[in-house]
Amino acid sequence: MNDLMDRQLAAWPEAARRYRDLQNIETREIDLGGMPVRIQFNPARAVSTLARTDAAAIKARPCFLCRDNRPEQQEALPFEGCDGRRYEVLVNPFPIFPKHYTVPSVEHTPQRIAGRFPDMLRLAETFADMVVFYNGPESGASAPDHFHFQMGCRGFLPVETHFDRLKPVTVMRPGRASIAVTSGYISGLPVITAPDGTSATAAFLRVLRSLPVSPATGEPQLNILCWKETSADGGPGASFRIIVIPRKAHRPSCYFAPEDRAVRISPASVDLGGVFIVPVEADFRRVNAQVLRDIIEETVDISWQPVIDVGLLTAPQLRVRFNQPFTGPDSRKGGICGEQAFTLADGMVEWNGKRYGRLEFRPEGNTPEEGDSRGFTLHKVRIGINFHWEREEDQLFSGGLTILPSEEGLVAINSVLTEDYLLSVISSEMNGDAPEEFLKAHAVISRSWLLARPTLGGGDNAHGSEGSCHSAAANGDNPDSQESPGNGHSGQGISAPGSLENDRIIRWYDREDHSLFDVCADDHCQRYQGLLRAGNANIRRAIEATRGLVLTDGPDGAICDTRFSKCCGGVSERFSACWADEDYAYLRPVRDYACLQTDEDNAADDGTPDAVGIIPDLSDEQNARKWILSSPEAFCNTSDPALLSTVLNSYDQETADFYRWRVEYTQEELSDLLRRRSGIDFGSVLELRPLRRGASGRIIELLIRGTQRTVTVGKELEIRRWLSKSHLYSSAFVVDTVYAEPAADGQDIRPDINAPAIPTGFILHGAGWGHGVGLCQIGAAAMSARGCTFDRILAHYFRGSCLTRLY
Repeated sequence: MNDLMDRQLAAWPEAARRYRDLQNIETREIDLGGMPVRIQFNPARAVSTLARTDAAAIKARPCFLCRDNRPEQQEALPFEGCDGRRYEVLVNPFPIFPKHYTVPSVEHTPQRIAGRFPDMLRLAETFADMVVFYNGPESGASAPDHFHFQMGCRGFLPVETHFDRLKPVTVMRPGRASIAVTSGYISGLPVITAPDGTSATAAFLRVLRSLPVSPATGEPQLNILCWKETSADGGPGASFRIIVIPRKAHRPSCYFAPEDRAVRISPASVDLGGVFIVPVEADFRRVNAQVLRDIIEETVDISWQPVIDVGLLTAPQLRVRFNQPFTGPDSRKGGICGEQAFTLADGMVEWNGKRYGRLEFRPEGNTPEEGDSRGFTLHKVRIGINFHWEREEDQLFSGGLTILPSEEGLVAINSVLTEDYLLSVISSEMNGDAPEEFLKAHAVISRSWLLARPTLGGGDNAHGSEGSCHSAAANGDNPDSQESPGNGHSGQGISAPGSLENDRIIRWYDREDHSLFDVCADDHCQRYQGLLRAGNANIRRAIEATRGLVLTDGPDGAICDTRFSKCCGGVSERFSACWADEDYAYLRPVRDYACLQTDEDNAADDGTPDAVGIIPDLSDEQNARKWILSSPEAFCNTSDPALLSTVLNSYDQETADFYRWRVEYTQEELSDLLRRRSGIDFGSVLELRPLRRGASGRIIELLIRGTQRTVTVGKELEIRRWLSKSHLYSSAFVVDTVYAEPAADGQDIRPDINAPAIPTGFILHGAGWGHGVGLCQIGAAAMSARGCTFDRILAHYFRGSCLTRLY
């Protein structure tokens, strides 16, 4: 390609002159949000910057990228894209870069990126010393009627040379790629990093389908910059970097201002990449940092947010009502409306007498507003699976619907923007009349939890990516499903029946990537029950007030993995007590009561003075018993029906006791329950003995001794699964063993296992509801009712974290 440039400059005087002039043009540098951007006075670019791009003007002029209309001197270097698509590399005769190329399609076809993004990656890989860029038909393309890319030499654009100053924060990881959001220079831009073209394309399509489509062109307004970073030896460190710049306007108001105030900058990829082109000298003199900020504000859409694929329901048959016109396969004019039935047939989706490998439906129109019946209704959605409130209901959703076949049945997947997802989550998790600051706090942690997921985007249904589907209990009181634990960590396994060996079964259930979607709609992830509960104005205000806000682990840290449960029981728990053997500083144990005037670390690890005393060492059995059998003051220690009715949805209020509770089992009930829930026949249960407790008093390992088997079970959720028909409120409990007659030596359990005293029953005295890690929902609501702001609530439960706005 260097030879092409040399030949063209030798044979094409006009192009050669403009490249020589480029070496002497005037430039200025301005710091813009930490990025050293340049303003380039480039009169030769007037042909592009000042060009009319309306349909009438385009139709009236010959296409300058078609072969028949090019200058005689212009040579072309053939380039083959993917799937046989043909391009030609041309020296750009109106340069911005020291080496500047245009890469038009051989065919005269409109400027549309759909289907051609892999060709962009191939260019970046083939010409690794180039930045490849794309200007959309309404975003700076001077030839919107003829598809083309452009390329410029590396080391020229500030966003490439100072990439770190974009301060990208990762929010999704589809496959091997990552999608981040910039927090520096122009905040809110999606940035993709990927080691290969396949994962880069999958990530780009995730971004593309999250952007609004222009009705005039059928694609979003956008600019794209792409290059291939290589390691020093060309080895495994190589990766694509892609900056997507969503647009909301082609040109700013200053472009159309009166002559004495005009600044004719028509921003495209290069400008927004940090080199602003000004072809008129008077305009060049007027440009300053504020002018550039205004141009960016008027033309760049910094409200980008990820699209989330939510698994709603898996069933052999699905019934859906489209309440507004939807596009889909075989769509007729006016779209698809009304009741529809889908059936799994021979591994395919059967609909209207035809079979499909997948079906996608997208709404024609806007997101349903309060009281609106648009969107789609999915019938008989099961919620609260394996909990005492389990039931079916019809649910209304906005966004798109995808139906896929699977071994378990048809899978209904809702594609929805992050903020719309949160609107439903907050509405589903709690009552809309909850205190406003509490709702704001919950919006932040629900958003943080979602975007901190290490595999968010890994279940990209748009590409049918394969993965392991594990129901994971990460959040809220979000236990796992009853399926085998994919991320359950097992100890030594189970010995042969009849063995008295102390087996260990240590499992935890954390967030795993679903194979076909990002998150599920039930408590295993976050409750997502559509729009039927999402009409509350308080919740809408809370979502909007915290739009794009997340908690990060320090000012420049990663997004916090913000967990929450209904009631901590007085002290919050460490991460490692419930999941993997690792801990995070922002999830340290916190006493759920503090002087409201105390703003900083008024709670720490066991034994450290708190604002109202100390956090007792609840890993000690005697201390745990004393704590659980008492009722210490705490934010979540409330029975105020007015407050609880604003925090809890109707079915959550079916649980009357949560701060302290009591469960009784007869010997027959407990032995039968353990046999059914664990799959192990313990015989008669002799003993329930806590072996290890966490900072909140929750049991991490519990020894269960029976006449036939002895097993140590953990962690907290597995204990809760075994000891309840659904899920025990928490694993923070102490056990009273009941006998028909007192043991001769006064002990509950006799040491002679050959002739044990068989208990007649067991009483569990417990504390809290849920895993207890992170935010305590009832405690946070009580703090809000006492006048605490949402940032104060978050600082209380997530020590050392920082509020960061992503978009």
